[in-house]
Amino acid sequence: MPTTQLPPRPLPEGTGRDRTMRRVLVILAVVCLVLTAGGLAARSIAAGVEQSRFPEVPAVLAAGSPSSLEVTSSVSDVTVRVSDEVDQVTLALVEQGTDTVPADPAPVKARWVRSTHDGTLRVDVQRPRLEATSSWFDDEHRDLLVLVPPSAAPDLSLAVKVDVGDLSAQGALAGLDLRAITGDIDADGVSAHGSVAARTDVGDIDLALDDDGAHEVTARTTTGDVSVSLPCCETWSVDARAEEGSTDVDAGIRGEGAPLSARTDIGDVSVSRR
Repeated sequence: MPTTQLPPRPLPEGTGRDRTMRRVLVILAVVCLVLTAGGLAARSIAAGVEQSRFPEVPAVLAAGSPSSLEVTSSVSDVTVRVSDEVDQVTLALVEQGTDTVPADPAPVKARWVRSTHDGTLRVDVQRPRLEATSSWFDDEHRDLLVLVPPSAAPDLSLAVKVDVGDLSAQGALAGLDLRAITGDIDADGVSAHGSVAARTDVGDIDLALDDDGAHEVTARTTTGDVSVSLPCCETWSVDARAEEGSTDVDAGIRGEGAPLSARTDIGDVSVSRR
């Protein structure tokens, strides 16, 4: 059966309104590209200016053998370890993921601000807050490493506070207090004959005590999950609560004993045996 072929029909020409809309979209795209490039350039310039405000200092600070130490940092991941690599408490700004002090560390742009108050040695680690978007600066993205020799650990009460960054810790100390505004806290294999505390506003807390335990345990976050793992076989006076989320405490943990608080506003809480 023969098919009927229709004559070709030309596409309608765009109206003036269509052409105007296309021009507007092109202009908007160009403006967005310019603003993005300008923003990146401005950030790099601002980062360079801020970097220039910081002197080059040794990447390693020897802090002696204090009985009480408070370390503060604005923007940095912090790792605390009891280590026989050092013979005194040592702070080091190291490349990301490094958990040992380099043999020949290069200087970094920073400030080690030391002070003493009521017998507590305070070290404020100041670093440029802005980071360039290129690789112009070789010492960006530094982690803070805190190493404690085994001989000093049993007598050291250590507090670490960071505004933005993750905290991790390991080892037996006289006392341990980890605090972050935004960041996760991972304390695996810690203990103290005093208290162990981990607090963050936004972030998860994973706290595991070794066999020596602690006199008191506190793990609190506003937004995030809380997991506390305990050695066998003591009982604890447990306050475990999740305002919006689940709460799970293993059988045999609740009872008389040292106080243990594990709480979150939004998230899940778990208290278990190792």
